[in-house]
Amino acid sequence: MCPIGKLVPISRADWPKLRDLFKGNDLANETPLNAIQNYIEWAQIDPKIRHLEILSLDDRWRENGTFIISDRHELFFFTLDPTLESLYQALELIDWDFPYRIFAILDQHQAVLRQIFSKLNIPYPKTTVACNLSRLPKEIGIRFEVTPPPGFRLGTLKSHHVQTINETWPFRSGGSEYALTRCLLWNTNVGLFNDQDEPVAWCLLNNLGIICVLYTVERYRRRGLAEVVLRSMVNKLAQRGMNAVTSVLLENVPSRALFEKLGFEGDLTVHDSCHQVVDRLVEWNFF
Repeated sequence: MCPIGKLVPISRADWPKLRDLFKGNDLANETPLNAIQNYIEWAQIDPKIRHLEILSLDDRWRENGTFIISDRHELFFFTLDPTLESLYQALELIDWDFPYRIFAILDQHQAVLRQIFSKLNIPYPKTTVACNLSRLPKEIGIRFEVTPPPGFRLGTLKSHHVQTINETWPFRSGGSEYALTRCLLWNTNVGLFNDQDEPVAWCLLNNLGIICVLYTVERYRRRGLAEVVLRSMVNKLAQRGMNAVTSVLLENVPSRALFEKLGFEGDLTVHDSCHQVVDRLVEWNFF
């Protein structure tokens, strides 16, 4: 590998240009495209948003499409460099003493991360899960018609619903309630409510533009409510001009079957990792 350089924040004024490097029909490029667009919108909602940077190696992102999003305790990285050399150099400059969550790592990028950890004598995260990334084109989603069953209504989740969502989320951890709050308030979400106005099923859109946290309260399961919520989310995204993208645990056969039933396609494996113990985040006063 070449000598390492310096991580440089990309100006927010240049984020749209970075995003546009990933336009096209490649499923692998859908996540960086949506992730950068998400943060463009978040920076407009909160111009003073803290602990958020999109970093490049020596400001050469125009040449190699290599960038790292650092959002508090979360990392996402990507490159268009076929040699992966610029990604290696960039990741080597990250302070790995910090407890990061790292999302949607492609197989080839995970190999680079493993090399970095090996070089720095850092154990590779044991908490790493493999997911299937798939997509439904907006041209299909826009045609979805959604009618909730009798006794239920579709609506938008509000901030007071976050605690319930976090408590039922199997991947909750230190900082997850804060992360869910931002996604719920700033991104598209869908809730299905009963006649007592209680949410009984829901899904969110995460900071990478991926459909997430699809959940049905246990006593309401096996009624097709998750499909109602998912169809509504897909249609909402299509109205925004977005393809619907999801990432589902490989072993979660029922959820994968539901997405396939709606027409999601794709056989791309990505990995989510938890570097160190994320509950240490309280020590960093990030929330």
